[in-house]
Amino acid sequence: MANNFKTIFTGALQQVGNQLVNAMRANLNRVVGRSSGNLSKSIQSVVRETPKGPEVVITMLPYGPILDSGRGKSTKGGPEQTWRKKIEGWMSYKGITPKQGMTTEQVAFLITRKINRKGYSPKPFIQPAFNQVINKDLPGIFNEALDQAAKNTLVNDVKITLK
Repeated sequence: MANNFKTIFTGALQQVGNQLVNAMRANLNRVVGRSSGNLSKSIQSVVRETPKGPEVVITMLPYGPILDSGRGKSTKGGPEQTWRKKIEGWMSYKGITPKQGMTTEQVAFLITRKINRKGYSPKPFIQPAFNQVINKDLPGIFNEALDQAAKNTLVNDVKITLK
């Protein structure tokens, strides 16, 4: 019976993970609009076994949580300006071209500098997905799992002897 319940519970957790991924992707598309889709495609869920039991792990590209929570201004962009190459790729995707006399690298530098100086506002897509799934979907998913486990137990594990 315990193994049957664990299998059903793990399946319910995977369903929760899938719901979270779908909700995050939908929210991301809504708050960001047109984008390359790389962040959306990177959002994945897996159920992982831990000493305390199974848990749902959500992964995504590292800038996802930063986009979600926004970013304040900073004093420096780092020694290598690692975001500049990413900004250049973003500019290319968005069709942003430099004005005459400027290079793509110069414009990317200016955009990176502005982000460092002013930050940018949050585009929340993670917490709203959790709220939606936990408040709307979670009870139904686990009620179904418990119902299935109870039915399996009655059918497979309970023996009735008539005398």
